[in-house]
Amino acid sequence: MAQKSVTFRTVFKRYKRERRSIKSYLLLTLAFLAFSFVTVYLNSTELALFGAILLVFVIFPLIVVFSEYTALIESGAPAPRNSRAYFDLYKNTYRSGRLRHIFNLRNVVVFLIYFLVGMFIAGLGMTLFIYFFDKPVYDQMFNLMLEFQGTSTPDALNVLVTKIELLLEPYIPSQILAYNLVATLGLIFIIVKGVFNIYFSIFIEHRPTTSFIVLRNTFVGDAETKSSLRRVQTGIVLIVFSLYTLFNVGGYFLLQAINPHGPLFLQAELLGLVVLTIALPFTTRFTFYLYHSVMEKKREQILRFAIVELREIIKNPNLPEQTKTYITQVLKVREQEYAALTAVEAEQKVVDEKAPASNDDTTNEEIDSDNK
Repeated sequence: MAQKSVTFRTVFKRYKRERRSIKSYLLLTLAFLAFSFVTVYLNSTELALFGAILLVFVIFPLIVVFSEYTALIESGAPAPRNSRAYFDLYKNTYRSGRLRHIFNLRNVVVFLIYFLVGMFIAGLGMTLFIYFFDKPVYDQMFNLMLEFQGTSTPDALNVLVTKIELLLEPYIPSQILAYNLVATLGLIFIIVKGVFNIYFSIFIEHRPTTSFIVLRNTFVGDAETKSSLRRVQTGIVLIVFSLYTLFNVGGYFLLQAINPHGPLFLQAELLGLVVLTIALPFTTRFTFYLYHSVMEKKREQILRFAIVELREIIKNPNLPEQTKTYITQVLKVREQEYAALTAVEAEQKVVDEKAPASNDDTTNEEIDSDNK
């Protein structure tokens, strides 16, 4: 039986059909919003370092908690009943190592390179706009650049910098908004991709020493799966980013019309943050169903992989007896599931092979009856 290709539409249909109540996510969403508000506010002050610390040690782990919590709720498990359970989920982000799917050295380096390139493109875009549509300002900029070349004293340089800032003052707000959008787009992409990788590490049993690259290359290394994932994840990123842009940029100009002397950038960023916070549980849930839509046709392969990994785990002589007993039980369940799945597939294969032959016999009988 042919498998349907995974598209944004098919995942969305499954999401609408199987999703749980949004009420289960309310407490975590409010906690995420509160910490995010504090982080954004600190980043707009001289305490930006503390904002960065909150981002790494609170916000990113909360995203991992959201993903693990979604896996529990959408799998049919009851919601945690007390704060201790939520705190255990938070601690587990470090113990399980799943935080690295959001925050790791590779992501940091790639993000910094991407952000610098994005800033350069935004600056180039502003320069081209001024060149084509604001010739007087461009000519003044050119003259100031010539003055820069002939200036050596610090005081004179400061005066020229002030003149350039005053000259470009009408363009500075749009440039700041552009830089913020570039950074936000990169973060959204990292989070969407990271949440999928978190589900990868949750639902496929593997040894602690098994590299995530091995998991990824084993199950999503083929071109078809990569293409499906890329299309759907790009759709998620664009939808969330479009909503953020609408509220962030639109909110800035709306607030400017209402109160032009207020902290416009901070207020606009907080408006965009509300959108991101609301989008987070929808993103983790949608990605949950994306994972299962992509991996359900690889169930036999997953079971074979898990059985091999679990057998290797229980060979460890240093494994505690209680843990070994539990893993042995899981291994038996996976072996039974694999046996049942292969039996069903073998039976289906026999049926599929008989069907064409049966159709040929029927056709021959009809031809013989016509000849008579």
